[in-house]
Amino acid sequence: MASREDKWLVKSGTYILGPFSSEVVVSQLLDKSLSPRDEISGPMKNWISISDEPFFASTVEEVRVRGFSEESTNSSTFVNFTATEELVEHSTSVAESPAGFAASGASQERRSSFSSQSSTSNIFNDPITSGTVNEKINNNSFPQSGLSSGNKMNLNWMGVFLVVLVVGYLFYSNSELSTEGKNKSQAKIILSSGLDSYRLGLWSESLEQLTKAYQLGTSNKEIYGPLAQMLIWDGQNSKARSILNKVSSSELLDYEKFNLMGLSYLGDLDFTLAEKYFKKSLTEKKKYPPALINSGVTLIQQNKSDMSVVRLKESLSYIQDYPQVGLQYVQALIGKEGERARSLSQVKKAISFVEKNFRVNSPLYQESQFVRAYLYKSLDQVPKDQDSELAGLLDNDPYESSQLRISPEVSLNFSKWSDFLSWCDELAGSFSETNSKAVLSFCRFKNGDHQMAQDLIQEILVSKPKSPLYLALSALYYFELKQPQKYESQLAKSLKRNRMLPSPFALPLILKTRICLQQKDTGCAQDYLAKLRLLRRNSLLANLAEANVAFWNKNINKATALVERAIQLAPNYKPYLKLKESIASYEF
Repeated sequence: MASREDKWLVKSGTYILGPFSSEVVVSQLLDKSLSPRDEISGPMKNWISISDEPFFASTVEEVRVRGFSEESTNSSTFVNFTATEELVEHSTSVAESPAGFAASGASQERRSSFSSQSSTSNIFNDPITSGTVNEKINNNSFPQSGLSSGNKMNLNWMGVFLVVLVVGYLFYSNSELSTEGKNKSQAKIILSSGLDSYRLGLWSESLEQLTKAYQLGTSNKEIYGPLAQMLIWDGQNSKARSILNKVSSSELLDYEKFNLMGLSYLGDLDFTLAEKYFKKSLTEKKKYPPALINSGVTLIQQNKSDMSVVRLKESLSYIQDYPQVGLQYVQALIGKEGERARSLSQVKKAISFVEKNFRVNSPLYQESQFVRAYLYKSLDQVPKDQDSELAGLLDNDPYESSQLRISPEVSLNFSKWSDFLSWCDELAGSFSETNSKAVLSFCRFKNGDHQMAQDLIQEILVSKPKSPLYLALSALYYFELKQPQKYESQLAKSLKRNRMLPSPFALPLILKTRICLQQKDTGCAQDYLAKLRLLRRNSLLANLAEANVAFWNKNINKATALVERAIQLAPNYKPYLKLKESIASYEF
């Protein structure tokens, strides 16, 4: 039985909106933001028309009655309007009279429309008057005292015509107001969806929805910050500035506005203007984290590493909310590429920071391991155990970083894999030929060149066909190349060989657990998350699988507790946020 506390998803046109409470759906039906013909879905239910959902039956009936009443009123107006038009066709035309239109205030467009219907030629085609008008007047066929009957008819029809124009004007005005109201309602719904997408880190969807809401004329102040961030994220920096320049301090706080202005100039590589705005932001709010971080990144680009270290060090206490700041701090310590070599002590300090703050399962862990390996190489320290070093680089969740919600109000510099590609060739030189190809293949994979990655790993498998790690990498690349049969075959071989090792690899189990989750296979997910936990106790993926299994088994209290605990450990992991939304909208 549905209740007023239920959450509903609504499919209206091309948009899926919500989740909404029952009260919100009722309200939007009554104000015509939603139509009974729109579709609705409760948690774990199929889509049906709102008119077919029993809970909203009384509301749908009320909407129908209202619509019938309005339709009857509009129908009467239309009939009277039509009848009047027919009468005008048989009268002396006032549409030709400038005085008549001056009195009515009608537009030139309406004047042309009515003139065509009330042409003077109609008078001579009228059987009552055709060919005999002057004769009848001269022969006293009509009374001659006071106004003539013809003049009285003209005045009467002028009055009727003016009424028609007034009714038409009112109808048009009401229609315009109705359209404006509908646009505002639609903008409100789309804005809500856009902000939900923003909170979940769905940047493309959020950009599309917020842009549409803005174009519909929403005046809700919640839109400006997220919309500007999405435009900057998409590289539309000048458009973001255009919006920000129109925003008042009551709609967006000055320190937020200045930070976003600076971020837009940083995106345009105008470091001088960017730093100017970041300083203005910090003047408005001392130690505002996004402005501190962005200023630190800008100073790196200006080869002011010492000042950058100070800024980013102040930001480290916010690393849980902005995980990239740790790697940006490391970059400040070692200096921008091309700057004079930093001191040996700074490089060692950077290595120590990475090893202390980036543990297994921490956000951007895999990127941190490549940074660490590169720093050791810069000290000419070749790893003693190459296989262990290689496993530290490659035996991780390859999708973990891409699923982080990294806030768009801060610079993404040194948090994207492309920032490390220039190091790959140099780093690969630290390994043997086989391991070197493995490093290069993974770097090509992260750069989107999946075929090159597969070609390199296949060369290795010729000499090492039973390696679970290399088989798992091959499976990963086949997945991205959309060759499912080869993907499944390589992964099956990898899992089989992995079970024979005293110290198995995590990557084969990670890839298999992801399949279990995608297929919503409860037994499979339980089995492999347990195996994964033996290797990675607090794996983000294992935590996700465990919470999902509880949710699929309808153990909502356990699922809620698990996902809340997982979010505390990794608040920026988007799959946790999505699962939390699904649990919240579940129908008991």
